[in-house]
Amino acid sequence: MATTEIIPFAETGGANVIDQAAYVALAERLTGFVAGIATSAQLNKVWRQSSFMACGLAGWVVTRDISVPDDGDVPALVTKINNALIDFVTEFLTSIDAVTGVTVTTDGTLGANSDALIPTEKAVKTYVDSQVSPTWDFISSLHAVGGNFSFAHGLAGTPGLFLATAICISADQGYSVDDEIVFDSSPPGSAPSPNGGTWVNATTIGSLSDSTAIKLKNKSSGTEVDGDASKWNVRLKAKL
Repeated sequence: MATTEIIPFAETGGANVIDQAAYVALAERLTGFVAGIATSAQLNKVWRQSSFMACGLAGWVVTRDISVPDDGDVPALVTKINNALIDFVTEFLTSIDAVTGVTVTTDGTLGANSDALIPTEKAVKTYVDSQVSPTWDFISSLHAVGGNFSFAHGLAGTPGLFLATAICISADQGYSVDDEIVFDSSPPGSAPSPNGGTWVNATTIGSLSDSTAIKLKNKSSGTEVDGDASKWNVRLKAKL
């Protein structure tokens, strides 16, 4: 059975200590005791403050079945506190996992879509990172701007996220070769974008656009202009 040798000082109700208000107002609480006379009640209050917290922390460590001796070994004490924390957290997570119908999951895709799973912090971060900066499940080859074209995406279902981007192949409106802009990201049911529309279903992703000009903003001025469609290619992207 774990024990502690860190015990409280001046713990009885009638202990010889100054009251809390007097301790708060005590000038020496800020400066420390200097040359002169300090009363026993003042000193007892200081000692009780420190022993009170030390005893409480040691008592908690003991509840994790780890003994705390009064041996002056500070590194060993730090290790004991760390081990107690690890034991506590492990027990806490295990207790969550043991709740009827509830299980901790490390699945960073949150693919189960379940009301009975609790994701870990790492799983949540993995999921959020994937949504903020998605890894596309399908990226098409480049296609000239204009007309109605499509690609079989080969995914197991209808993508939940998709868009078309335009890649500059010859300098236009301040853009350089390989600059990439969003060409069309209109969600289903929204008003058509100036560049036509991008669509998707369970097997295919496609785009419909004008063959002579694309709407974009001049890279320098930000003014909406007609770009030269011959100087851009389109790439379609999708993610389940």
